Amino acid sequence: MKKLMNSHSLVFLYYSIAYFMGHDRELQQQVISEENYLELDKVVEYYSSQNASNLDLLYYLSERTQGLRKSISTTMLSKKGIDIEAIKIEETNTLSVLDMISTTSDFERKIEDLKSDRESDDARLDQISPLDDSGKKAKIPKKTSEQNNETIKLVETLSLYARVFRSTELSMDRESILSIFKDLVDGYIFYLKSSLVLMDESFILPIILPALEKKMQEEGLSQKDKDDIFEIFKLIISLTKSMMPNNIQKMMSDELATKKPRIENIIKEAKNNAQNPVERAMLSYVLMDIKEDNIVKLANELMKDKNKVVKESLFFKINQTLTSNYDLKREDIQALKGFAVAISNERKMVKSNNLAEAFMTLEKIGQ
Repeated sequence: MKKLMNSHSLVFLYYSIAYFMGHDRELQQQVISEENYLELDKVVEYYSSQNASNLDLLYYLSERTQGLRKSISTTMLSKKGIDIEAIKIEETNTLSVLDMISTTSDFERKIEDLKSDRESDDARLDQISPLDDSGKKAKIPKKTSEQNNETIKLVETLSLYARVFRSTELSMDRESILSIFKDLVDGYIFYLKSSLVLMDESFILPIILPALEKKMQEEGLSQKDKDDIFEIFKLIISLTKSMMPNNIQKMMSDELATKKPRIENIIKEAKNNAQNPVERAMLSYVLMDIKEDNIVKLANELMKDKNKVVKESLFFKINQTLTSNYDLKREDIQALKGFAVAISNERKMVKSNNLAEAFMTLEKIGQ
């Protein structure tokens, strides 16, 4: 249907459905059903704006979010023995374990360990099915489409949850609003935790292992090539982990950022009440995106935080702000540059002049 209608017609249709939802209980239940609420997310969003003082829709989306979190947690616990909810992101080691490996021979030993695990799986399958002479190797289990869909559904539900929250601006129930917002932020923090889990080497290396084996065994592969491969994966995994809080925060800003003072005040209060330093930092970044006056003030505030994850995410946030915000005052630019240099010196960040070359080499490995 969407393909057959232009954007203006769709807006009119969605708005009309949202209007009639307020007068037809059966229609309302159909739209917000588990099968339809994401497919008709714009209708749900319009309906919330027409009922800006009603919290029922927010409670409904909270239940959906909680259900998805529970399902993903249960799956991860049963399959990998990892309790996502118990992860403390403020203590997360954003550096890859590969950073602790000092030589290429150690790296190759890590690969050999993974190969041994796979060969053990082959032997186990031979015992289970000894007559199977197909010669197929055991396959490392992949996430099922159901697991993938649950994660995607969580992201889409959080997006809708945030948009509906932004639309529900007339409620005078302050405590309930703050409680709901805390629940929404907890949903994003859960997504951050699960994303960090999926960046673990135990998930990543088995996926790239066949390509690595092929590359490492190629005739004529020099020691320098092996060292380059080693450095590439250290760099990319570490960078991706370090930037994860910023990526999740950007999602939050895209859905929550508004010039309405009430939303800014709610986020400020949530930030001030946050016990987790990473959560506090992410809410600070949303406030930076909302108003330029917040940028230097909050960056200066976060500079005092000694948490490693906060400092790394602040470094990336400052660089992102400097390269994308063209309206910064000269004194603000100088202050932010000073903060970035101070973090770099404090963290002794590695300066790589061949980052582009590393990514090009990575592409070759995947071919």
